Parts: sequence; C-alpha cells; structure tokens
Amino acid sequence: MIYEHWDVVDLDPVTWRNLGPYFDPRNFTTRGDPSERTLSILHDGGGVLKVWDSEEGARDDLHLDVIPDPLATAKELYESNRSWDRVQIFDKKSVLNFAHRAQESVHPEWDLDEYIAWVWELADADPEGLCDYPPRPRDWNGWRYSEVKHFVEEVIPDPSTLVLGVIEDGTLWAGLVLGVRDRQIKRVTTFEALLPLGLGPVTRLEDMDEVLALVARKFDPPAAALFCTRQVFEEWMRGEDKAGTLQRAIARGEAVLNPGAEYLG
Repeated sequence: MIYEHWDVVDLDPVTWRNLGPYFDPRNFTTRGDPSERTLSILHDGGGVLKVWDSEEGARDDLHLDVIPDPLATAKELYESNRSWDRVQIFDKKSVLNFAHRAQESVHPEWDLDEYIAWVWELADADPEGLCDYPPRPRDWNGWRYSEVKHFVEEVIPDPSTLVLGVIEDGTLWAGLVLGVRDRQIKRVTTFEALLPLGLGPVTRLEDMDEVLALVARKFDPPAAALFCTRQVFEEWMRGEDKAGTLQRAIARGEAVLNPGAEYLG
C-alpha cells in the first residue's frame, strides 16, 4: 500500500508536525504501546522455562512451574497485578513455528506495512501458543489496515490524488496531498507544492475548489478531497463513527467533501 521509495517533497513543516502522529503507518500495523510494562512467560508444552518482567528482569518469585491454560493464566496474572500492562505466555514450539513461517513466507512484492500486518495475522492464528492478554486492538481508532489498504487499492482510481485540508480559526492547520500510482501511495506533499502555481492563503473550507484545480494541474486527478475544521478532523480520525461524523459536520457547515468522495466516511 505504501511504496518503499515514496517521494516526500515540498513539505510544509506545520502540516507535517500537526499530521505526523495521525499518518504514521505504524498506527495501522503495530498493536499496543512499546512502553508497556510486560510480563513474558516462555513454556514448553506447559512446563515453564523462563519468566521475564520488562522492568525488573527475571521473576523467579512468582513460583510459576506449569501453565495448564495459557489464556486463563495470563488473565489471572494480569488482573491480580495491575502493575503489568500486558501478560504474554508463549509456547516454545509456537514461537519457533511462528518465526519459521514469518521468515519463510516473505513475499518480495509486498510492501513493509503489508508484511507487518500479515505477521500480526499469523500470530493471531495461534491464540493458545502465542497468548497475549489483554487482547491487542485489531484497529487504530476504528481504522483497520485492511480497510485502508482496500480503499487505496480497490476504491479510488489509479492514478489519482488524495487531498486533505484542515482549517483552524481561519488558518490552514494542515494541507496534505497524497499521490497514488500502481495501487500504492508514492508521493507525499503539502499545499506548499501549489504555491508556484499561484495558490493564495487557504483560510476557508470554500477554498477547496481552488486547491483542487491546482492539484489537477500539477498532479494526477483528485479522487477524493476532504476539507474540514480541526475539531471535525480529530473527531473523524479518533472516533468510531467515521461516516456519521462527516455527515453531521457537513450538515453544520464544518466539512466539505468533493463530489464522489463520500466513501471517505
């Protein structure tokens, strides 16, 4: 979905600073927080081999010798000691099988984000052998990797351009342009790229028509464009009801979709 040699050009630092946390591909492929305190238990057919606390190291004081039921044990440990953000119980054979399949099944034609998403699916296929509690989210704020990938690869025309404009208090908070070719995001730029074509200050939702006309002159035809207030954008990105958020914002005059881009919801 995201081309490994994507072009990043004419970046407005304000847009990049404001949007960076939202459009990090790791949001859609990495589950959980790397800073979590984790209790990890490795066993072989139920017999405990090692217990490791990510903050304290080896934990021989927990007196864990046998794991009769990985999920039940993980849940009991987690709920009895909330100092751990996560409890992992891995069977040695499952770990070896997972590592073998993950390395053996590499598809060179896959993008990195696609491979990482597949690896998580591979882990999910063995919930007893690779037990993780509490369950990791399968989405990021309601966005699922498979849905975003489907949108880029199957829904919008190819080649085409995606445009986002976010306004806050009469000022452009973020202006983003994504170029899609060969079913991959290959170009990332901002409204800075349109300044040589005569783009003036973007301060209103109604400025979308001017932006799209210039995008069509410089890049591939716009396939979808959303202009909205910052409040609407943050609600749309973080809320579960994507379509409802945009519909209500449009009704209030706080968002505009270009014709034919209703599938952004």
